[in-house]
Amino acid sequence: MDRNWQRELDGYEELLNNEIHSTLEKGGILAGVLGVAGGLMLWLMGQTGLMPYYEIPAIWGSSCGLYGFFVYAMARLGFIRGLYKYIIFVPAISLPMAAYAASYLLLPSGTATYITGVPSYLYIFTIIMTGFLFERNFSILAGFLAGLEYFAAYWAGRDFLLQISSPDDILFQDITGLPIYAIKAGIMIFSGFLVGVLSDKARQLIIKIMREEKEKHHLDRLFGQFVSNEIKDKIISARSENFAENKEVAVLFADIRSFTEYSESTKPEVVAAQLNEYFDKMVNCITQHGGVVDKFIGDAIMAVFGGLIDLADPCGAAAAAGLDMKAELLLLNREWQKAGRQSFTNGIGISFGPVTMGTLGSRDRKEFTVIGDTVNTAARLESLCKSYTESALVCSATVYNRLPANLQGQSVMLDAVQLAGKSKAEIVYGLNLPRPVLTSDRSESPDQTPDSQ
Repeated sequence: MDRNWQRELDGYEELLNNEIHSTLEKGGILAGVLGVAGGLMLWLMGQTGLMPYYEIPAIWGSSCGLYGFFVYAMARLGFIRGLYKYIIFVPAISLPMAAYAASYLLLPSGTATYITGVPSYLYIFTIIMTGFLFERNFSILAGFLAGLEYFAAYWAGRDFLLQISSPDDILFQDITGLPIYAIKAGIMIFSGFLVGVLSDKARQLIIKIMREEKEKHHLDRLFGQFVSNEIKDKIISARSENFAENKEVAVLFADIRSFTEYSESTKPEVVAAQLNEYFDKMVNCITQHGGVVDKFIGDAIMAVFGGLIDLADPCGAAAAAGLDMKAELLLLNREWQKAGRQSFTNGIGISFGPVTMGTLGSRDRKEFTVIGDTVNTAARLESLCKSYTESALVCSATVYNRLPANLQGQSVMLDAVQLAGKSKAEIVYGLNLPRPVLTSDRSESPDQTPDSQ
């Protein structure tokens, strides 16, 4: 085990210890109140004659309650750790033995008096309580200690038990039989093993959950606003620095026209502010339709539909997102024109097909991305928007064939185009905005901007 992992594990152990102390604070105060109240009630019942001869249980119950307050104080001070854990809780396990010892010394029938009474049940309770320490060996020790003490108490009072007579042989056997008490002691020992195993598994699970939460928190701080939540969750779930998988997805590529000329003639802070405003609107359109932004490439946006988020119709979602992006840009340009700012014109291309998505990069720097011919095709379809300015976006025939009827109705076949890297010409389609959107924009903003000419 390397030092970093050991240091990290120690940190989780400390967090777990804090929770143990918090739990035992509450448990200790509750046990203290119940113990003292129970002891007082037994004493009152003895004084009134309802249950005479109950002085020892009354004193014992109150003593257990006081020990509960002691545990509360130790937990509050943070002392329940290391060797102190044994010093504090071993006496707690042996609290029932205090009642048997007092009976042995003070009562006529010795330990037989309360051998089937409340103290025997407290053994099981204390064994269960050790589970909250999340230390397997301690729970096993508690089981052995409880079982041996209980059987010793039985053996010390065995002669008195055998003096009991009963017309019911089964009842007599249950009260006096050695095997019965051996089985009870065995159950206590087994309970210690069971609680130990379960608490150990619970401890491992808690540490695993804390580690995963720390990893998520670390990635949140590391990535912040730089990757989408879907990509972040994918990296976390993969639990590997290097992973990849093949998926069929729709890829949307959007790029601003003449952006280089605009950025060269405008102050950088103005360019950044306007570009961020543009990205904010475009990304919102993408995410509303189930898309995930893979990356920003300068002024370009690459988004994926399907793969990271399961979509019934990735092509329809990508096309709807692209049309929304166009409509949103019309509204943005209207606001910018009123403010005397430069307007933007963008091109959008959509393709569909197999891609490889995963982490790529060097040993020191990696990013989650999508690669493949489908990505290249989307970028080349976007570049065709310069030639087909009458269309809001350009898509491949593969995308068109998967569109719902309403979007196919807004489409027109443009041409058979020889795309770079393709051996054959491919038919491409253009999608248009609904007429009401175009009419509204023209009626309110009749002047064309330089970029749209």
